[in-house]
Amino acid sequence: MWKERNSFLWQGKTLKPTKLICQAISWMKEFQHWHRKNEKCNCKCNFDAAWDENRSIGGVGVVIRNDRGDFVAALAKRHDAIPSPLLAETMAARDAAWLVKEKQLLAFVFEGDALLVMVALQHDHQ
Repeated sequence: MWKERNSFLWQGKTLKPTKLICQAISWMKEFQHWHRKNEKCNCKCNFDAAWDENRSIGGVGVVIRNDRGDFVAALAKRHDAIPSPLLAETMAARDAAWLVKEKQLLAFVFEGDALLVMVALQHDHQ
């Protein structure tokens, strides 16, 4: 509405009120879709890493999808000073856990391809 007000004041242009209302409702629905809380979401969090031995850098990718396969969140990140592929995979798991916490997800499953990292995530520390 502010944009349309300014367009009217400074350029003499305006939308019909019905079109403005429909556009505002559409923007509100899109905002709510992307900013909704996912507390009741049964989600799967996939993570993986890549490692460049020559430059000692790692790349991390994380994708979270709900139980219907819909996109929830994603993350791509570079880590410097990574001396091994195991550390790169560990950083990917850490970034995945951070993203799950950031999105306030309560029900989720982690999935990665590094056996040592997955065993460590599932290990009972009691």
